[in-house]
Amino acid sequence: MSVWNRHSQQWQKIGPPLRPQEEDVAFFRRTVVNRMNLSTSKSDILLLGLTPEIVNLPWPTDSRVLAVDKCQAMIEQLWRPNPAIRSNVVQGNWLRLPINDENFDLIIGDCCMTMMHPEQDRPRFLKELRRVLRPWGSVALRLFVRPEIAETPENVFDDLWNNRIGNFHIFKWRLLMALHGPLAEGVLISKAWDCWQQFVSRNDQIVARTGWDPSTLVTLEAYRGSTSRYFFPTLEESRNILGQFLTERCINIPTYELGYCCPAVIYSYS
Repeated sequence: MSVWNRHSQQWQKIGPPLRPQEEDVAFFRRTVVNRMNLSTSKSDILLLGLTPEIVNLPWPTDSRVLAVDKCQAMIEQLWRPNPAIRSNVVQGNWLRLPINDENFDLIIGDCCMTMMHPEQDRPRFLKELRRVLRPWGSVALRLFVRPEIAETPENVFDDLWNNRIGNFHIFKWRLLMALHGPLAEGVLISKAWDCWQQFVSRNDQIVARTGWDPSTLVTLEAYRGSTSRYFFPTLEESRNILGQFLTERCINIPTYELGYCCPAVIYSYS
C-alpha cells in the first residue's frame, strides 16, 4: 500500500504543520483571494491536491476550482467541493496534467513537491505548471524545507523526552529532516519508524509525558516499511529550483512552531 493510500485512511488525525494553519490560510486569502476580488470575479483555479483549507477559501463567486490528485483513495476519502462555487476534482498526475495549455489564472497547492525528486521530477512539474498557467497568472505554494543547519535525531528525541515539541506532527517532520541526506538522496521515510523503535520502547510513555492524543502517534505507521522518499530542499535550494521556471513575487515565513520550515510563496509566469 502506498504512503498516500495509508494517509487517506488516517487523514483526520493529521494536524499542523502538515496541514495549513490559520496564518497560512490568511496569507493566501490576503495575497491571492483578495486580489482576485479586486481584479475580476471570474477566475479559473487549479488546486494541486485536495487540501480542505484551500478548497474552502472564500473564492470570488464566479470562480471555478479544479482539483487534481493522483491518489483515488485520497479523492474518495477527502474530496468535498466548496458549496459556494463551482468545484470539481479529477484524478491525474501532476507531471502530466490532463489539462490544455494556458487554462488557469491561479495554481495553488500545499506542499506538493515533497515526494518529487529534485532533479528528475521537479523540473517536469514546474514546466507543467508554466504550461497550464495563463501568462498573467500566479502560482501560490506552501513549501516544506529543511533547516540550513541540520539537527541530529538525538537532538529531536531529547526535545521529545523533555516535552519541548508542540505536537507529534512537528516531531515527525523534525525527525525526517534530521535523517535527511544530500538533496538528491532525500530521506527514506521508513527510517523515521525505525528510529522511533530505537529510541521509544512504548508509546504510552510519550503520551504520559506530553499529553498528546495517542491516535496521532499511530500516524507514524504510514511510514513503516515504506520505500517512499521525501525530499526537503533548503529554502535557498527551493528558490533556485522555482526560479528556473517562474518569477518570485512574495514569500511568507510563518511565526508558528517550525514555521521556518513551512514558507508560503507566490510566483508568477514572468
